[in-house]
Amino acid sequence: MDDNITKGLQDSLSEWSKIDKLIADRENKDKRIISTFCAANDPADMKQILDLLEKHNGMPKHDKDVVYEFKDKYPSNLNTKLISNFLDVKDIYSQYLESGGKNND
Repeated sequence: MDDNITKGLQDSLSEWSKIDKLIADRENKDKRIISTFCAANDPADMKQILDLLEKHNGMPKHDKDVVYEFKDKYPSNLNTKLISNFLDVKDIYSQYLESGGKNND
């Protein structure tokens, strides 16, 4: 084979190997983040929070979609983006959650 092709193939394989390692490292870090999140949040509390958020009448569809997806995937199929989106929704409705759903607006 042409030396340029051989070199190009070797460079490509080397770069893909580095990318694969970075992806594996990121996945391991994400697993630790997810594990830490699940360990820090009691399943009964999470169920109560999700139930309250599902009942909120004034929540926009995109926020409801986050709640439904999180509930569907909790705890075994979470990813860091979903956790982040859920925490944003939870933060937006924190006053509603703190009141136990009493000020449903």
